[in-house]
Amino acid sequence: MAGASSRSFSCDINVIFEDGTGNDFPSPLIADLRQAGFHTLQGDQIRQSIICIIIISNVYVSSRRHLDELVNILDFYGPSRIVPVYYNVDRSDVRHQLGSVGEAFSVFEMGNEDDVRPLREALKKLDKIPGYNIGNVANGSLSEEELIKKIVREMGVKVHRAVCPPRPLLVGIDSRANSISRWLKDT
Repeated sequence: MAGASSRSFSCDINVIFEDGTGNDFPSPLIADLRQAGFHTLQGDQIRQSIICIIIISNVYVSSRRHLDELVNILDFYGPSRIVPVYYNVDRSDVRHQLGSVGEAFSVFEMGNEDDVRPLREALKKLDKIPGYNIGNVANGSLSEEELIKKIVREMGVKVHRAVCPPRPLLVGIDSRANSISRWLKDT
């Protein structure tokens, strides 16, 4: 995959979510990202941003259109440029397609079981990417406000890494440079 710096992007971060999340999380997240100076997009313009935040909800994983889009997002961005946020959905249900996610897949499979295989694989790949869970605050998870602040901080690092990938360290170069300098002085 070519580096992010070799592509032309119109924004820093694309936030993808299904309106059925209630907008009580995506809206403040987008507002805080913009306040921090990030240019953001919302929706299907996946090839125009450096980083992609996907807000995974029961509504999102029940939508065939969104799961098809997820396959493309994973292919385009790769795991280092995706940040999944699990919003009031059990991450293990997403991973194993259980609960409401499993019910949605039962409907998807009525036509052709092979047709949903890429969708199942995409959810398994997504589960391997470090992300955030928004659920029951009483169970020890961060509040939405704290989580938004944490995500905004992480985006600064991720956008910088995507635009300016680390250069390899030049181990042992000093002694060799000194040898060359001495050689040049002697000639």
